[in-house]
Amino acid sequence: MKQNTIKNSNKNSRDMLNEIQFAIIKDFIPHFANGAEVLYLGDAENKCIDAKKLNELNIPIQDDSQLPDAVIYDRAKNRLFFIETITSHGVISPKRKAELEELSNDCESWKVYITAFKNRQEFAELPVDVAWDTDVWFANAPAHMIHFR
Repeated sequence: MKQNTIKNSNKNSRDMLNEIQFAIIKDFIPHFANGAEVLYLGDAENKCIDAKKLNELNIPIQDDSQLPDAVIYDRAKNRLFFIETITSHGVISPKRKAELEELSNDCESWKVYITAFKNRQEFAELPVDVAWDTDVWFANAPAHMIHFR
């Protein structure tokens, strides 16, 4: 699989990311996974992928459309964050969670499933089918998450 990096683009990094993806890098990681590695960040047009590291974690990728909008690995705590932004794929529904569980079945890291929204108002306005045992994060309140237990 071709490995792209945002840095190699003619556009600057901020222009290549949607607003929520930018907030994930700028705000989510320092609050919840300080020092973590971004293994995948993408949307339909722009992708940054570390296929080698994903394979090392036993997540074989034949098609990056299987991945959520962001995959972040916290080596210190052996946690793997699967983050969907509401602006692209939608929430981590029970169906989407099952797909990600199947994709990462052989990965021994602790998996955290998160749906990212711009704010609580956006969350309240949408018909949301968030899966149990997942989290919701709001870019405008980056130090907090809601856990669906």
